Amino acid sequence: MQNTSTRPGFHALLIGINQYLPNLLPNGLYYKSLLGCVQDVQRVEDFLRRDLHVPTENITRLTSSRPVEGTEPPEPRSQWPTYENIVNAFKRLTNAAQPGDQVFIHYSGHGGRAVTTDEFKDIKGESGVDEVVVPMDLGDSEGRYLRDTELHFLLQNMLQKNLYVTVALDSCHAGGATRGLLDPDHGGAAVRGVGVLDTFKRPTESLAASPQELREAWHAVPPPGTRNADVACGWLLEPRGYVLIAACRANEFANEVVFEGHEKNGALSYWLVDSLKQIGPDYTYAMLHTRLLAKVHGQFAAQSPQLQGEGQRVVFGVTERPQPRSFPVITAEPDGPVLINAGLAQGVEQGTQFGIYRTNEADFTDTEKRVAVVEVTETNPVTCQGKVVDQVDSTTIEVGYQAVRLEAGKIRLSGRVRVVAHEDQSEASLVTLRAVEDALKAPSGVVGAAENAETPDYLITVKQDEFVICDVAGNPIPNLRPPVRVDDDDAVTRVIDRLTHLVKYTNVRELDNNDATSRISQKLIVEFVAAPPDFKPGLPIPPQSLATIGPSITVTHGGWAFLRIRNDYDPHVLNVTVLDLQSDWGISQIYPARAGSYEPVDPGRELILPLHVTLPDGYQAGTDIIKVFATIDTTSFRSLELPALDEPETRDRSLRRSANALEAFLANFESAQSARAAAVDVCATMEWAAHQVEIEIVREQEEARGAAPA
Repeated sequence: MQNTSTRPGFHALLIGINQYLPNLLPNGLYYKSLLGCVQDVQRVEDFLRRDLHVPTENITRLTSSRPVEGTEPPEPRSQWPTYENIVNAFKRLTNAAQPGDQVFIHYSGHGGRAVTTDEFKDIKGESGVDEVVVPMDLGDSEGRYLRDTELHFLLQNMLQKNLYVTVALDSCHAGGATRGLLDPDHGGAAVRGVGVLDTFKRPTESLAASPQELREAWHAVPPPGTRNADVACGWLLEPRGYVLIAACRANEFANEVVFEGHEKNGALSYWLVDSLKQIGPDYTYAMLHTRLLAKVHGQFAAQSPQLQGEGQRVVFGVTERPQPRSFPVITAEPDGPVLINAGLAQGVEQGTQFGIYRTNEADFTDTEKRVAVVEVTETNPVTCQGKVVDQVDSTTIEVGYQAVRLEAGKIRLSGRVRVVAHEDQSEASLVTLRAVEDALKAPSGVVGAAENAETPDYLITVKQDEFVICDVAGNPIPNLRPPVRVDDDDAVTRVIDRLTHLVKYTNVRELDNNDATSRISQKLIVEFVAAPPDFKPGLPIPPQSLATIGPSITVTHGGWAFLRIRNDYDPHVLNVTVLDLQSDWGISQIYPARAGSYEPVDPGRELILPLHVTLPDGYQAGTDIIKVFATIDTTSFRSLELPALDEPETRDRSLRRSANALEAFLANFESAQSARAAAVDVCATMEWAAHQVEIEIVREQEEARGAAPA
């Protein structure tokens, strides 16, 4: 990611609404005040100021905090996120920014849906719907939404000035009341939206532009004909010229929950900042979205962050790819420690890894030009000392060589569970829940009991004498069958085994290489394509031009999906492995089949894999995640396979010698001993990437989008 000193300018508009005035609307809708939106704004602002060094005067905040006394937020009225203040802030930012500047807009609060205005009924239809941002002052008869037509116009004005715009919307419009098992005001997840269409007749006069200007801007960017409404975030037309990151799909929930300490954050906001702190140059919005999807969707079953617009653009960059910052090697002795001029002030800690390059090397994205990899063993305020963990060749590290931080990130292999008991549950249920809690408190490498101040990965409770496992928002995990009853002889053991299985499955789903200097992620193309016109099951698919569908597809049971895997990483051969994370919670390698571990794909070549999509018996719907791994070294991913839920292990998991550093890292996923660690460093020295796509499988007999007839 670029340092702001190399950019013409960086401007931000941050909007967070905890307090709504009043909550109850004239037509009976109720936008409950929230707890985490202002905290989202503070978290984002801290990142912009401390990590990107954005000047304070370039950051506009509009927030409404929940008051200690009374009903009015403590902020000055000029800083309240009212409809008028929001529109005016957009206009001021557009006027202040100069061509070529970066603009970041972050909104945390309620989203909604309202009948469209009269001026747009001929475009959207008589029953047309506007996606809306909910200002804090909506709750009276004169209150106005910020509608998608207005937001689209305001963003188009920025693009016409040649500004590079990024928008993050941490809100939803399909939420309804939270389905969580925990009280939202006391640690549970809360939803940012209502599930009802607002049909109340509101003032239609816009402060953004005249009706004619709004219509012209809307017509200027027609929606693409292949857009999948069930997958898209639903907020706007497909963005042209800017990037939109939305918290969830149009029919999903945006959640807020406690992640650290006692304050809540929106799931998108929390993981967005967490991800931005780890990324480096060459990191695109598409790569950022991959991590967001894994982190958020892994925690909330009913929330899938969406990306629209210029996904291949570098985060907070333009078209060119900037170089990462390097630090000089201060001292280096043969077979001795390496001292680097970077320390605690630069966020370096024990275990951090640096790639070492010669003094005159400028291309830090080419890992073949690394001399060595050094892992930090001791940190000081502005220096660190490390040991060589990977000597690429016999070259001796010299003073003045360049050290480039490898931002590989970390993955937590253990999971935390909270038992939720209610007084109205039967005595047998309460006794068995206590037994489960005791089992979770016992030393375990995979699952454990969540502490009081800790946000759990899963909740477990009992309904109608059957155990129910939910995500932290209270959404039951689908397709956990058969049910486990409290009076089953082995109930506690089966519940713990299921939780362990779910954590292992989630670990594989979230597995990714966050090393920003790795170029494979940008050169590996993984997507669904339309069915070949001459497709016949059992016959290979010859190279041909096929329309791209995207990273998500819906297919009927028994139908076909077609996966394109392309290697644009010239001149390297990529070794490809494909795993299917199945609806029944099993993980199997589907390519190459049988004994093979990988299949080489030459540069400039592609595979079209036909996938026959089926549901297990008794399932009405499910989602399969297709995960594609690409490596330079020959690597086996068999250690990541899992049987279906409650099925016995059939593979030989006896310990074997790992062929390379990546395989050694993957071994942690099946080792209970390794899983006890809070986090395991992802191997940053390997050239590898992981991309994943999703197949929603249904039993309806309607023709599925992008699928061939069964």
